[in-house]
Amino acid sequence: MAVEDALVKTFNALTQGIPKLMLTQVAQSEKRKEAILKNCASNLTKTGFEDCDGLESHKVKTRTVLL
Repeated sequence: MAVEDALVKTFNALTQGIPKLMLTQVAQSEKRKEAILKNCASNLTKTGFEDCDGLESHKVKTRTVLL
């Protein structure tokens, strides 16, 4: 019985940390997206054309994080 209780407590502790970790990753992903968008706007004003290659790779990373 003590072993089962210990396993349940360990499982609960591990699963409670998962949502917090995912929220942290999403927040970091959003910060990265903002940085890419600022860079795109900067490139647009400097060169007269939009250079947003990084944004497409960011979308793939975001989908991976959110799944």
